[in-house]
Amino acid sequence: MALRSLIREYLICEGEAERAEISAIAKKMANIPGPAATAGRRDLGRTLKRMWQKEADHASFKGTTFIHWQNIGHMHSLLNAPRSRDEISAIPYNTTPWTQLRGLYKIGPRAIGAILSGRPTLIANADMNTHAFRDGKVPYYEFPEEKQDQRRRSSGWNKYPGTKSVGSAEHEWSSSAKKPARSWEDYLVFSASDIFPHDKITFDVGQLTEPSIVARGWPEALIDNWKVTGLVVPQSLIEDWGADETLDILQRQDVPSGLPIFDQMGEERLTTR
Repeated sequence: MALRSLIREYLICEGEAERAEISAIAKKMANIPGPAATAGRRDLGRTLKRMWQKEADHASFKGTTFIHWQNIGHMHSLLNAPRSRDEISAIPYNTTPWTQLRGLYKIGPRAIGAILSGRPTLIANADMNTHAFRDGKVPYYEFPEEKQDQRRRSSGWNKYPGTKSVGSAEHEWSSSAKKPARSWEDYLVFSASDIFPHDKITFDVGQLTEPSIVARGWPEALIDNWKVTGLVVPQSLIEDWGADETLDILQRQDVPSGLPIFDQMGEERLTTR
């Protein structure tokens, strides 16, 4: 019993030190002034990722399903001209149903999902606001265009957390929502078992929810060296369109043939043609 107590005390202290380091990085990110802000935050993001890679239980994520949600029209380039060396945001799921993300940027109520295989580089139980580091969003005066182009052609485009999660009380986009989203620095995930249960999250940014639900609090994972291994088409869309029309719609979008199509319960329903 004494040994167990010592081990527990050690783990608690170790976790506190880790949380303090994460908070320090997040604080520095938020306080970099002037034109060097993006470059400085990118450097801090690299430090954060190295720490995560060292501490994370990578084997635990082997059973996690990573899904990138997007409108069918915007899924075209992802499938036909994949830039697999560019990190991509996805939602991690340990279990079904694979709840559909909607209402964010160009993601609408008829979004479909791309199932990804690849290497996770950072995971949190919060929106990490990585949109701020998407290719095309970083200004040329902070990161010269020639360097941006070199990055695209060599190792790919990396994403990093923004200063605060979208929807958090401190974020500049935060509205008068009764319950702001969690902010990523308090919710990094180091093991698959720590991924927040999806039945306690709303995936619709337009919804204001009861206190037991965290609005805009979906988990986010960054995935590198990825490829699409299947599609998720919600059962409601398959029922609306019918199986043949679903396949025709995907074919008109030049979706490659031979991809398995799953419903949100993980059941394989169709194959693209």
